[in-house]
Amino acid sequence: MKAFLIALVALIIGLVLGYCYPHPATTTPRHAIVGVTGGVATAITVIPDPVVVYVSDTLSWQHPTADSIIIDLEDPTLGSPAPVNEVRGIGGSAAATTIRADADTGSYKYGIIVWVGAVADTLDPRVVVKKEEGES
Repeated sequence: MKAFLIALVALIIGLVLGYCYPHPATTTPRHAIVGVTGGVATAITVIPDPVVVYVSDTLSWQHPTADSIIIDLEDPTLGSPAPVNEVRGIGGSAAATTIRADADTGSYKYGIIVWVGAVADTLDPRVVVKKEEGES
């Protein structure tokens, strides 16, 4: 009976600790794609804006006809949610990065520069970083 009570108390303590302390994110990393259009004759747009990502997700920006695309992820207040501040895509290739596992949650303003010929167009959309699905 004493062994049973000790095991029961240990189980209860384990359940309480598991409930009270935060656990690591349980989401599977995914690939979020941002479509970029326009440049030169029309203003550039991004879809979606804002883009919602979770830590460890891969995020890429694709413009089908740009000579190059530059993404500056450095938010003046929050810093960068990625390991590098700037990613580039050249000749229609995607500019891609991965969101850091230790990135702060929040809404990051970032910059996009689209080059078509010798003409550049810019935009400052947002990326929203969350720790796990279901988080508000």
